[in-house]
Amino acid sequence: MPCGCGIQTKAASLVRSLALACTQRHGFGSMSAGIYDTAWVAMIEKTVNNKKEFLFPECFQSLLESQLPDGSWQRYASDLDGILNTLAALLALKKHMGTMGLQSDDLASRCSKAEKSLQAMLGKWDVGAANHVGFEILVPALLRLLEAERIFFHFHGRKLLMDLNAAKLARFDINILYKPIPITQVHSLEAFVGTLDFNRVIHHKANGAMMASPSSTAAYLMNCSVWDEEAEAYLRTVLNSAQGTDRRSLPCAFPTTVFELSWVITTLLEGGFSASELDPSQLSVIADCLEQNLTTHGGVVGFATSCLPDADDTAKTIMALHLLGRSASATPMIREFEGQSHFITYKGERNSSFSANCNVLTCLLHLLEPSKYSLQIVKATKYLISSWRSGKLKDKWNLSPQYSMMLLAQGLVQLLSCWQEDKITDLPEVLLNYQIPLVSFQILLQTMQRQQSDGSWESKHEATAYAVLTLTCLSSLPWIHAMAVDVVSAIERGKEYLHQTRQLWTCGDYLWVEKVTYSSTNLSQAYCIAAIKATAFSRHWGSEVQRLSDVPLKSVTKFVKFFAMIPMFSEELAWKLRAAMIEGYLFLPELKRVRSDIFPPQKSLKEDKYVEYLAFTWTAPNTLNGSFLNTDIMSDMIILSLLIFQIDEYMELVIIENFRHNLDPIKEIVRRHCEAFSGCLPHAGLNGTSKVNGNTNISATPSPTSISPPGSPKNSTSPHTLSSVSSVLAKFISWVLQHPKVVASTPKLQRQLAQETEGYILAHLHQLEDNTRFWQQSDMPTDRTITFSTPRSTYFSWVRNIAANHIACPYSFEFFSCLISGSPDKDPFPGARAKYLANDLCRHLACLCRQYNDAASIPRDRLERNLNSVNFPEFSEHHPTGKDESPEDREARMKKDLLWIAEYERECYTASMKHLGKEKEVKEETMKALRVFVDVTDLYGQMYLARDITTRIRGEGYQREEGGEEVAKAEVGKTEVVRGVIQEPEEIQKPGGMIVRKDSGIMIDGEFPSLEVQVVA
Repeated sequence: MPCGCGIQTKAASLVRSLALACTQRHGFGSMSAGIYDTAWVAMIEKTVNNKKEFLFPECFQSLLESQLPDGSWQRYASDLDGILNTLAALLALKKHMGTMGLQSDDLASRCSKAEKSLQAMLGKWDVGAANHVGFEILVPALLRLLEAERIFFHFHGRKLLMDLNAAKLARFDINILYKPIPITQVHSLEAFVGTLDFNRVIHHKANGAMMASPSSTAAYLMNCSVWDEEAEAYLRTVLNSAQGTDRRSLPCAFPTTVFELSWVITTLLEGGFSASELDPSQLSVIADCLEQNLTTHGGVVGFATSCLPDADDTAKTIMALHLLGRSASATPMIREFEGQSHFITYKGERNSSFSANCNVLTCLLHLLEPSKYSLQIVKATKYLISSWRSGKLKDKWNLSPQYSMMLLAQGLVQLLSCWQEDKITDLPEVLLNYQIPLVSFQILLQTMQRQQSDGSWESKHEATAYAVLTLTCLSSLPWIHAMAVDVVSAIERGKEYLHQTRQLWTCGDYLWVEKVTYSSTNLSQAYCIAAIKATAFSRHWGSEVQRLSDVPLKSVTKFVKFFAMIPMFSEELAWKLRAAMIEGYLFLPELKRVRSDIFPPQKSLKEDKYVEYLAFTWTAPNTLNGSFLNTDIMSDMIILSLLIFQIDEYMELVIIENFRHNLDPIKEIVRRHCEAFSGCLPHAGLNGTSKVNGNTNISATPSPTSISPPGSPKNSTSPHTLSSVSSVLAKFISWVLQHPKVVASTPKLQRQLAQETEGYILAHLHQLEDNTRFWQQSDMPTDRTITFSTPRSTYFSWVRNIAANHIACPYSFEFFSCLISGSPDKDPFPGARAKYLANDLCRHLACLCRQYNDAASIPRDRLERNLNSVNFPEFSEHHPTGKDESPEDREARMKKDLLWIAEYERECYTASMKHLGKEKEVKEETMKALRVFVDVTDLYGQMYLARDITTRIRGEGYQREEGGEEVAKAEVGKTEVVRGVIQEPEEIQKPGGMIVRKDSGIMIDGEFPSLEVQVVA
């Protein structure tokens, strides 16, 4: 592996070449050549000796030679690249019909193939997912120009494309191009052929070019009435000088001097090189060039001289100068590009840039006094954290997710460094104690997850360099120490891949985005060199940073040992389980913050250990599937899981203890609230206040006192009344039904969620009623399983309705569907077939989880007098108890039958999942998200078999029997683990005629660390 002086030599050589290029009058650039701009230049005709001829025949010849067998032109890294290239090349073919001595039938054949290929590409194109800058004006313009050549295309996404085009043009007055105001549209004048008077835009020309764009310059040259020799000279300069071309094709932009200088220098210096290692005299030449550009344009710059300034190049240039020991003010950048919630790249952009905000943040943090810009630093950080949490990581300037993650990692680590050194102090506590630790760890985890078996990322050397730089940057963070060995291994494998592909460093990867995707020789070399140079664990953090996140590594290790025994995880790498557990702990501050916001703390629930690993039940499936659900969805589902545990406890500790003899008033409360909150009320936060105005008490709508059916708490001294219960349930139902993403989903999804929420809570009440009827049977032994003599339905009907709803799966599924929808016109499972399959899958999954739960808790349910699946008559029919079947054998046989049925349910939901994946209308990202939900639910089922994770409601705290009082507590011995399944004690202790109830606790290493029992009279 190249290291030491070898890498230093490469870095110094790159710097020297850039310093030399700074002396070129016309600038320089290393962008790869592209079909799109080459096609536009190939269409230029010039009158010579009263005869029109194509000015650049070599460009047209290059087009002919690069046409693919299917008639299209190259798709560098996206479908849109192929569409733009083929549209422009087809237009060039039509312009050349019958010229250059080519047989017209040859060109006709080429055109025919191109048309067919284009129709196929356009038919498959997901217009809504397109992110290339300016595509919404470029593609419609080319379609219009081809229609003038009698070539028409009809495709599914055309309406959306034209809507985007209309929206873009509605904000743009073409007359502004006739004024001396630099705007981005000057870079794409080809989009206005036929609507623009090109004679009136000559004032935008600089050094012969229209904002350094060959295609825009070509359009100008073809459509102005007086031939422009300077523009022709510019195009010839590009053909002869552009570093990434073959002198027959052109890049999307030239020159790119400021862009490449600033990116290369910041990359090398941040990567660990010192100025002395890179030749200070050459760095001085580069610094002079950057400084001159910044001064000339009033403190802001674009990607080249005389180009429209943007936040991205300005931030990188200021940062490069500071790293080189020069001073540069950030005030002009802030004045020009600061927006209300983030920094804009340039005025009039359609969507914001993630990477530009990262670069602005890092730039501000590298200033001598970053505290002067605290407001802007916090603004950029909040925007980036919010973008990450909502999954809006896709950047408009680089296609690789690793690029965005690298920039965010560097920004967050630099922010912590400045905070530790007291260079910036007024950071919000939630950023420091929760969001930065969580997001930084997620970046590390996702980066490691994306590494391929050959050590690369995306099978690209440049993307691999991004990832290595990300890992080395994050490696020193305290909450990552438990992953140190695995991080080092990933870094070493990545560097080895870079070493093996070092001959390709100068080629670059098609990752950068202009009108089409391009590669850059200089940037590729810089990132690869910096990645080899970068070292892990290079930062020392003080106690302030170390205290930001408290991840108990001993507990992590113990939990990993247990979960490794779960069938779902039995073959997974230990580091992935460990990482998922750490990520789960990093969600804990959010869980602790909201824990008491809806359900009042119960005195019997001391330290409910399930909260400690509840987040893991989501982070593990998300990690192991590589689904990468966004953090907002994960957080909402983790909180929902907490609420599910809490409502279960609330029903047991409050409802059954106070209202068990008359649950009808509670049912009425539930129905009223579900009906009220499924309307258009503002969403209430967990603390009971509206997220719209922050001061609306949700318990006032609807008024709990308006619900007053007969019935009162059994215990007249209880603090729990119908009014208090109504208030609690109102908060819970409102949080679910008025969640912002629920309100933003389709009306149908909202109605379905309201129905399932009502069904979920009512199922609890029905279960309580069934439990009461069951334990009121005259014969209720505690040493054997008996049959429920008066069920109100068959087992099949019960498990598919009350039992399935009670397990919370259907209601959670509808909530999850709303989260992944996030749009009033987007159903994740559109159409009758997809919707039916999704609902069918959900019911089978719910039954499976309930049956696993019941199979694991037969002894517990018998002690607590809960109705269990095996109590239904179907499990006793044709198997009468007799001499040949002991109670133990009978129970074992019942459990075996129940688990057989559960596995049947697994087969059913697996089949539903398979069919659902074949539905064309169901998107791939929906199926990935669904797989996480399925695995989370299945995981709970498997955990039930390994241990009973619910808090022993009537076994812990106090148990109310008829005429009973609160009872004493006693200790119980260890519970052993056999094949990952907790075995219940063979005997139940009965000291002094009392029944001993054991707490399920949290079993680690074969024992319960805080195990108590309840002795009940």
